[in-house]
Amino acid sequence: MVNQIQTNMSKITTERENSISRCIFETDEILPLDVNYLPEKFLVECENNCNETPENKIKGLTEIRKLLEADKVTKGIQFQDDFLRQYLRHTKYEAAPAFVKLRNFTNLRTNYNYLYLGVQTEYTVIPSTKYSTVLPHRCPDGSLLFLLQLGKWNPNEMPFEDFARITFLLAIQALRHPLTQIAGMTFIVDFQNTGIRHLKYCTLQNIWLPYHVSLECMPVNYRGNYIINGNFLMKLLWTMTKPILPEQFQKLFIFLSSTEELFNYLPRSIVPSEYGGYLEDYYMTDWLNKAHKQHQRFHKAGEPNFF
Repeated sequence: MVNQIQTNMSKITTERENSISRCIFETDEILPLDVNYLPEKFLVECENNCNETPENKIKGLTEIRKLLEADKVTKGIQFQDDFLRQYLRHTKYEAAPAFVKLRNFTNLRTNYNYLYLGVQTEYTVIPSTKYSTVLPHRCPDGSLLFLLQLGKWNPNEMPFEDFARITFLLAIQALRHPLTQIAGMTFIVDFQNTGIRHLKYCTLQNIWLPYHVSLECMPVNYRGNYIINGNFLMKLLWTMTKPILPEQFQKLFIFLSSTEELFNYLPRSIVPSEYGGYLEDYYMTDWLNKAHKQHQRFHKAGEPNFF
C-alpha cells in the first residue's frame, strides 16, 4: 500500500513537472535557438540596455569607421555594418571602446591564424568533437545556452588546435544572431571525466588565450557560467585564471555542488536529461556543421547577421 502511494505520488510529481515544462514552452519565456525575428521585449532591451536608437546607429557606425580607417591595423578593411554593430551594441554605442576590441580581434587573425582554419578532424563525427554544442532552446532571458563537456575531449584523438578552433568558431557563429548580440551567452561547463590527460594543456599561454579572446576581442555579453562536476583540474584552472579576471566577470562563475542545483537558475525544459532536465537528443549536428562550413570562409571584414 505504501509503495503504491509512493508510486502514485511520483507519477503526480512527474506529471506536474511535465505540465510546467509544457507551459514554459507554450509561453514566450523560452525561445528556440534560431528564432528568426526579434521579439518586442528584446527590441526594447536593445534600445534601453544597448543604447541603440536610429540616431546612435548612424552616429556610431560613422565614428567607428573613422577610427578604423585611421589605424594601421584596420585601415582599408571594409567591415560589414552588421559586424560593426555587434561591437557597438556591446559598448552601448560608444565607438572608442568598440574600436579597441575590434582592433584586438583583427590582430588575433594575424597572431593566431590557426583559429580561423577548418577543423582538421572529422567534425561532429568522432567523440572528441562533441565536447561542445549550443543547445536547441534559449534561456528565459534570451541568452544562447552552451554546453561544454570537457571530459569528452580526448587529446589523443583530437589535437588541442582543433579543440580551440571548435570553441572559437561556435562563438563567432553564435554572435551572428542579433538576439545573441543583445541577450548574450550562458554556459554549462561540465568537468566530469577530465583529468591527467588534460593537465599538460593547462599552460599559462593556453589559459591567457581564451581570456584574451573572450574578454578583449569578442563582443559577448556573458550571463552566467555554471560549473558542474568540479574536480582537481577545475580547481587548478580556477586558481590560475581567477587573478586575471575582472571582478565583475568572476561573479559570473557559479560552482554547483550537484547538477540538481542547475535548476535554481535554469528551467528543466532547456537542460539535457543526463543532468536531470527534459531535453533529449540535444546535440545540434546540423547547426554545428553549418557553423564549421561557414567559419572556413569567415572574412576579416566580418559576416552579416543571420537576419
